[in-house]
Amino acid sequence: EWVQEHKEPRTEIKNIKGAYYKYEVRYEYNKAKKRTDKKTVRLLGKVTQKDGFIPSDKDAIRRKSEKLPKVDIKTYGVFKLFKEMLGDESASLVSAFGKEESECLLSFAMTRWAYQAPIKRAGRYHMHDYCSEEWKEGISDKRLTETLRYFGQNREKSVEWMRSLLDNGKEICGDGTDYPDDQDKPSRFVMMDSTHFRSLSENLGINAKGYNPEINFDEQLRLMYLFAAGLRQPVYYRLIGGNIPDVSSMALCVKEMGAKDVVFVADKGFYSEKNIGLLEKERLQYIIALHRNNKQIDFSPLLGSNPKKAIGNYFAYQDRIVWYYVYENNGKKLVTFLDERLRVREEADYLRRTITHPESHSKKGFHKCSHQFGTLTMAYKTNNPPLCTRDIPDLQAKERDRGHVRQLQELSGCRRHLHAEPPCAGGLAFRKLRGDACLLPAIRPIEGCRHACEQLAKRLDRTFQVHLQNQNQRHMALG
Repeated sequence: EWVQEHKEPRTEIKNIKGAYYKYEVRYEYNKAKKRTDKKTVRLLGKVTQKDGFIPSDKDAIRRKSEKLPKVDIKTYGVFKLFKEMLGDESASLVSAFGKEESECLLSFAMTRWAYQAPIKRAGRYHMHDYCSEEWKEGISDKRLTETLRYFGQNREKSVEWMRSLLDNGKEICGDGTDYPDDQDKPSRFVMMDSTHFRSLSENLGINAKGYNPEINFDEQLRLMYLFAAGLRQPVYYRLIGGNIPDVSSMALCVKEMGAKDVVFVADKGFYSEKNIGLLEKERLQYIIALHRNNKQIDFSPLLGSNPKKAIGNYFAYQDRIVWYYVYENNGKKLVTFLDERLRVREEADYLRRTITHPESHSKKGFHKCSHQFGTLTMAYKTNNPPLCTRDIPDLQAKERDRGHVRQLQELSGCRRHLHAEPPCAGGLAFRKLRGDACLLPAIRPIEGCRHACEQLAKRLDRTFQVHLQNQNQRHMALG
């Protein structure tokens, strides 16, 4: 009787080895047996005559946990990184397309970027990510399909938004910092590139058979991107049919984006008379490299006994000197560069191949094409001539001035060694230069720097005279 006092609805008391235990039970209908079955759920505690009902430790912990507020654990790092990277773009996207559509697109873009999630699973990732706290509207595959269709059909609004990225974005300096507001920003250089991908879909309408570097003529699409060098981010895209050539598709993108002063830069594989004709037809500026076996290239300045004297022009690039000459051939402007460092490497590579690949490389072939090693030729047509093709005398004079300034700095740095006894290497070098008419013949000043040379020579001369007087006085005192 004392045990039954502790029995409650949906509970059961069992006698196990002389001890009484209280369990929670539930009742379920069994279709096979056509009756209700009783199932034990969990242990609630122990029943004794002295202490009555003693709750189980595990059941006590469970009851306490039920009273605690529910905690939903969500991923935060991906959302934080995504928001920091696209803070300005997200705000402009909302202002251009509206809050609901923009947040749905951003949610799908984030899950696609972080988890490569397809449309049918994007809603699950959205629910378990912190973005669902900021972008509270849930997403489903149906809603995502409608949102993507909405953005795809509003091409004019999309282009207007992409133009705003180029106009309002912050340009980044070479060291990674933003340009100051009071400093003139350079022109916004935009790089363009396209890639192809095959698609056998019957619903796209723009996939068509076309050429690609893989020599695959299946139906394909071409995706064109514009990348802003100053902003370090893409600012434009366009899907183009696979049967439209690169030049025509690029002209369409330039026209739609409203870009000005566009210069098409391409590698050697793009150069052909047909492509050049298309560029000039579209009135596009271009700079394109040529293969060395192209008949347009004039190697005659490099065939003489002193090619550098025949070339005459040079500039410094990455701590090395590059020689070049400019000419025209059949109405096309060309510039050929000669890099001595590259020439030496290519000569050594060719001679090694005469040993490893004698069937295609020989000493006779080496001497036949030796004048082409280290060269790069480009055809160009631009509104502003390339820097290396204009103001050659001024550029060379500036280069001489910079070298002369470095020499003056080295000479002036020797003054601190004058009073060292015994004389150090710097003092000995100065005394050697001192004997050459006060340094003027030694440093060979050019026009525009003669005054600085004379002033430095006078200061060094006075310092040296004082040094000699002090040294004579010291010898006399010792004598």
